[in-house]
Amino acid sequence: MPLGAVHPNMAETLTGAPTDLALQLSATREAGYGFYSPYIAVVRDVARIFGAFSNPDFGYLPTLTVRRADELALLLNSAPSFTKPKSVMVIAMPAIEADSPPRLRKGEGGAICLARGGAVLPVEGAPLIYSTAYARDMALTVKSPSGEPLDLPVVARADRGGYVVPDSVAWPASFQGAMQGHLHGSWGFDRFEGPDFEVQIPDGQGWQLAGDPPTLVVGRENQLLLKGGAPACIESVTLRQKDGAARSLSWKEQGREGVAVTLPLSDDKPGPISIEIKYQGVADPSVLSLRSFAEASRLDGLLLHAGDRTAMLSGLRLDQVDRVELAGLTWRPDGLSRDGNIDRLQLAAEGEGGLPTAGTQATARVRLRDGRSMKLDLAIAPPRLQVNLLSKTVMPGAVPANERALAIEGDGLLPDNGTLVFSVQVAGNGRLSAGDSIEVAAGDPDAVVTLAVGKGLRMESPQVAVATLDPKASSSPLFGPLRFRVRQGGEASDWRPLVTLARLPHVDAVTCGAGEGCSVRGHDLFLIEAIGSTSSLDQATKVAHGYTGSTLTTAVPKDGVLYVQLRDAPDHILRLPIG
Repeated sequence: MPLGAVHPNMAETLTGAPTDLALQLSATREAGYGFYSPYIAVVRDVARIFGAFSNPDFGYLPTLTVRRADELALLLNSAPSFTKPKSVMVIAMPAIEADSPPRLRKGEGGAICLARGGAVLPVEGAPLIYSTAYARDMALTVKSPSGEPLDLPVVARADRGGYVVPDSVAWPASFQGAMQGHLHGSWGFDRFEGPDFEVQIPDGQGWQLAGDPPTLVVGRENQLLLKGGAPACIESVTLRQKDGAARSLSWKEQGREGVAVTLPLSDDKPGPISIEIKYQGVADPSVLSLRSFAEASRLDGLLLHAGDRTAMLSGLRLDQVDRVELAGLTWRPDGLSRDGNIDRLQLAAEGEGGLPTAGTQATARVRLRDGRSMKLDLAIAPPRLQVNLLSKTVMPGAVPANERALAIEGDGLLPDNGTLVFSVQVAGNGRLSAGDSIEVAAGDPDAVVTLAVGKGLRMESPQVAVATLDPKASSSPLFGPLRFRVRQGGEASDWRPLVTLARLPHVDAVTCGAGEGCSVRGHDLFLIEAIGSTSSLDQATKVAHGYTGSTLTTAVPKDGVLYVQLRDAPDHILRLPIG
């Protein structure tokens, strides 16, 4: 009932003495002010004021205004009376001013895949959207990459935490990849604006590698970056390796068009692998074919001296090196050794070609067996020290009186009971110093005898040194062809041939008889390869490997001499007189 239409008696009740009395009493101590909290006092005062409205002609009837869309309804706690006392209803009318709808905010989360049925647009800040219909005609407007709009009706769902998109949408072909969506509707008589969302729909381009192909190394976890049109729509990422079972992989979105995939290759072997990325609602996955590798070689340095056709590569896992390309030449592995924790790979140049000069800066391309390659910068080192064997003298050892001696001629064979004295000379402008040494080795590179000043080596001059090698005093098992080189600081010259060291058998007696042949008696006879009556060893007696006997039999020689071939020196034929 409008205020201007209030009955005079009602107006007098609302503004007259009863109301004034009620207001005055509500402020007294006896009426409750001071005994109760201010909040309770206000409630009592209001109740007493309303009680003052009652009179024989009119009665106060409480009402509650309920807003339903564009209508107002009254909710009463008792039926109105149209007889005395007549019911008086005071109605709270809507404010005559612009409406102030709440401000919706986008909830947590990234891009939203609309290919998934019933996708949720998370919103915060307005509980009234769930409990009332104040926000109406809500829709999500999606714009394609070409700018074409499409409106999707949405429904507020408190149990889902936002507005829900319809389960099935007929998407035009232009709506693919990452797009923008805007939530809007009406609130009262005005347009109601919601937040913007990034939405995605799978495209037909699939997934590709982001950047250059990665180097996937087994024995550890690897990160793989991929790019595609709708990362929010990925349903699964799967790893397959050869004939092994498929393994699900974890992934994380990286921006609008990328994902980071974790590849657990800790227990895998190197080889081809495939990554399958499946979109929601798309039957066939996108497949990427890749390859995993063993841990790559570590390259510490490449040493190449000017004029050399051999080089030394140092690092770790150098057994994976297939070849090195440097100065227009191909350098192939020519022996791998280990120095403590460091691998050292000897390289030898193939073919003919010019070698770089000392001080030249160069870049080598190291090719691995699995197809990978690495660059290595180096500076060409000065020429190495060049040495030559100047002279040598073999001094045979004494033979016990109860043994027969083998006759050794020349200086090409050193018996194990003898001594070798030899001299070396440096070439060109090279010079020797007291800190240099001479290394002598056989076929085994680990069996090396080092001769230094005061230990078998003496300097004649800065260009010439004289060394003495006594096999009996060496703890290294030297035998067979020996070679030497000069070590100067951390560098060494090329290996040069020196002498053949032969271990001699011990012959106690030789007896020959007509028709019976010759019998050779002694020990360590397994060191003999063959023994015969002629220097050509025709029809000679071959000694079996590992022979443990003490007697060998052969034909009687015509010249009174037996001929012996040793295992350590097959190119040398020794003489054993029978007389």
